[in-house]
Amino acid sequence: MRRLNKVVIAVLILIFLSLSAISQIPGKLVNVFTNSEQVTANIAVKQDETCTTEFYEEGNDVYGTCTKIVNSTSCTNSTGPNTGCTTSQEEVSYGCITGVNAILRNKTQCSPEGKYLLEINDGSKISKKQLDFGQWGACKYENENNCLIVICVAHDDLKASSLTARAAKAASALKYATAAFAFL
Repeated sequence: MRRLNKVVIAVLILIFLSLSAISQIPGKLVNVFTNSEQVTANIAVKQDETCTTEFYEEGNDVYGTCTKIVNSTSCTNSTGPNTGCTTSQEEVSYGCITGVNAILRNKTQCSPEGKYLLEINDGSKISKKQLDFGQWGACKYENENNCLIVICVAHDDLKASSLTARAAKAASALKYATAAFAFL
């Protein structure tokens, strides 16, 4: 019984120390990374991406061996009911949960910003142009015949009522893209 108490106390101390250490870790970490790609020999595209890492604890059970005392009474009933009785104690070991390990886990989600920085090297100078597609949803770009094509999905793309608005936004994006390509 004393051994069990010592094990329980040791496990509680370890849990307390783990939680104290974990509490020093921030709940969220935010980093900004710049993705850069050389699209053509003279055009580079850069885009910032914000990554948020959230930390959380997950508890895993610790299994060990526990003991318990089983009292039993055996009667021979030789001279009547409940006569000739003997009692015995037996220590029984069994598998049980002896504690909980706190495990630090994290989940990282990254989302690119809707802004692109184009760097055009025409040999004599490097020109920079920023395209902002922030009002749109997710965007991607492709290089086709030395022409940079940016394709974006509207935030409200799944709504049937937004067809007219999407057409207007597409025309606006085409105007932006035309201006950007004229710049190239």
